[in-house]
Amino acid sequence: MDIELHKDHTGIMQKAELYSRSQMIPKQFRGKPADIVVAIETGREMGMTPLGALRSLDVIQGKVAFPAKTQLALMIQSSSYHWHTISSNAEILKSGVCVMKGARKGWPDGVVQEVTYSIQEAKEARLWASSPSWKNHPADMVKHRCVTRFIDTVFADVLMGITSQEHMEDYLANVPSGDSGEGPKPKAPRPENFDAKEELKRKLSPPKKKPEPEVIEKEPPHSSVASAQGFEMIWEEAPLPPGVE
Repeated sequence: MDIELHKDHTGIMQKAELYSRSQMIPKQFRGKPADIVVAIETGREMGMTPLGALRSLDVIQGKVAFPAKTQLALMIQSSSYHWHTISSNAEILKSGVCVMKGARKGWPDGVVQEVTYSIQEAKEARLWASSPSWKNHPADMVKHRCVTRFIDTVFADVLMGITSQEHMEDYLANVPSGDSGEGPKPKAPRPENFDAKEELKRKLSPPKKKPEPEVIEKEPPHSSVASAQGFEMIWEEAPLPPGVE
């Protein structure tokens, strides 16, 4: 039974709570009923069942993504879909290129859209070494990229801006180490008593000179030799008392 969020918020939250405790849903949704609600609603907008959405949707860096197989299924189910052809794995391995052709309903006869994706493109994009799957299953990996490229070109309205899982993985494969790919972190909020004019004055005013440290001159330590010599001189110059030779 499909439950619409705006009609039965309590019902869908109860269903999400139940799903979140199940071991039969993807790990990324376990214990996260709020994420489950978003996934179900996203899938519902595309005609998917709640469990179908949970099985198909992926969340990468906080963004919803569909794998290429799900994108292809949504394209074929679309009322705008007319026909398509795509290279077989054997043809891809032989030529190194995947070719996908197709058309939408309502297009004039003879109008065909064609896109390609090649092994060479994957190598130039530094994807070939990003995952063992590229060397173990090169035809499948190339075909998935060709499918997502074709759908982005011809059936972008079907996915309503949702990107592909493969595209996100390719993007993250080229993100420098230590970078989350989410861009610069937002600056800390300004305090309530922040004064823009005073802050501008502070930035434009010349830097204040640091006070020079006070130099304290210390007297040189007395030498034991010098002290002894001085004592002898005083002793020799002192007058002898009367009666003492």
